[in-house]
Amino acid sequence: MEQRRTSEKTSHRWVDIHHSTHPVDYDGACQHMDHCVEALKRGVGPEVLWFLQHPPLYTYGARTNPSHIAMAHHTGLPVHLSKRGGQLTYHGPGQRIVYCMIHLRHRGIGVTEYMDVLQQWIIRALSQCGIDGVVVPGFVGVWTAFGKVASIGVRVSGGISSHGLAINVREGREPDYPSRSRGFGAIIPCGLEKTSVVSLSDLDPGLSLQDIDTALLATNPFHDPGSVREMV
Repeated sequence: MEQRRTSEKTSHRWVDIHHSTHPVDYDGACQHMDHCVEALKRGVGPEVLWFLQHPPLYTYGARTNPSHIAMAHHTGLPVHLSKRGGQLTYHGPGQRIVYCMIHLRHRGIGVTEYMDVLQQWIIRALSQCGIDGVVVPGFVGVWTAFGKVASIGVRVSGGISSHGLAINVREGREPDYPSRSRGFGAIIPCGLEKTSVVSLSDLDPGLSLQDIDTALLATNPFHDPGSVREMV
């Protein structure tokens, strides 16, 4: 797992920023998240924000409609039961995923507040890229005027979060993106039958993953601004 690492200091601890430069398989990602969570529980590891992409695959939460899961299996892409909350979704090249291993209990943050923190983080990052994002009452995630652009699915164990957020940046524009019959177009994303899924590049074709990464780091809600240091 090739990663770049920096750390950002909070009033609680250093927050490691991991950045994987190649797509990470889902099972390996889950194992790494579990390792980070266990280290936090034992007090021997830092909080972590992990920036990555997955190869084309689907994930779903335990309460997903079985008929929706069957749609994903029909595509031939890998389908994974996830420990996170939420419904069926697609992950693949051109999507920025940030997995957040944060000690919510130490920070005094409840799950509902944490979900709002993640949504507002995405909205602030999009604003830095010149795109207006909004929250739709009654739903989780972030929308633009043209459709849903970001999803959130988290797990909290022992007061520590894992999994996190996914923003469609250049989804559908990368060379190894599957056909429309095997990406979002093959499923009912997040169980929302009448919701369009869009990418930021649909609104601004020049927008890159690096652009959204820069915006996410600049608006990161888990650190004090200006406290970034390199780690070896």
